[in-house]
Amino acid sequence: MRSTANRFELVNAIQLSLFRKTIQARHAHAALLALEEDLATGAMVLVPCDWAAVHGRALQIATQLTGKGGHRGFDILHVATALELGAKEFLSFDAQQAALAKTVGLNG
Repeated sequence: MRSTANRFELVNAIQLSLFRKTIQARHAHAALLALEEDLATGAMVLVPCDWAAVHGRALQIATQLTGKGGHRGFDILHVATALELGAKEFLSFDAQQAALAKTVGLNG
């Protein structure tokens, strides 16, 4: 996990799965506890980023690619964050987001 945006997205995805009843409450609770434990032990580290730079990069990506690829804003923010933090790889279960990351030079 690289940024606070990734943490937000993961926590929100777990909560959304709970709302949609695709995950049981005990599994959601266990996943959230595991996340916090990983952060506490250093297994995962949150890296601060320059949000103005991320938003600038996201704007460039949106301007160049959304009209052709129909990309969602938060997907673009994730990819822009990865680029700004110097990531070489980008992993996603979302095929469209993964394709966007590949288009801008990130390996999947």
